[in-house]
Amino acid sequence: MHTATRDPLVDLVAAITEVRRLWESPQIRRRFTELLGRRVELSVIRTLAAVQRSTAPDPGVRDVAEALHIDNSTASRFVDQAVADGLVERSVSSVDRRRCVLTLTSKGLALLERVTLARTELMAALTAGWQDADVAVLAAGLERLAGGISALEQQP
Repeated sequence: MHTATRDPLVDLVAAITEVRRLWESPQIRRRFTELLGRRVELSVIRTLAAVQRSTAPDPGVRDVAEALHIDNSTASRFVDQAVADGLVERSVSSVDRRRCVLTLTSKGLALLERVTLARTELMAALTAGWQDADVAVLAAGLERLAGGISALEQQP
């Protein structure tokens, strides 16, 4: 009897699809919220991370839009929410007075630190019983996949 060979790319797509579905499930979101100690919109977390990671000398809304691959109006709404929550400050650029510079507040920095700790704790629970080497292999594979996605995004 002939056994069909499984296509690893089909398996990879199926696994990523399932991981995304599960990661965004109400149960996992609830667990994350419990670990974080408060409910925070993902858009706010992504905005804070984009401001923190920006390599621009004076990061602004356009930099957030580029980092998150969204349009400027959506980035502006995200930034408005982060400012309203006291997580980001807007100031006028010393180089271009028409431009606003975004800076994380101490409250924003503290929230990002708590997010990192909550995500790490959640990931530890999800990989409980795994060997460290298996976690490292998965992390390396996902980093390579992210690099491939990034490279594909840059292509015309």
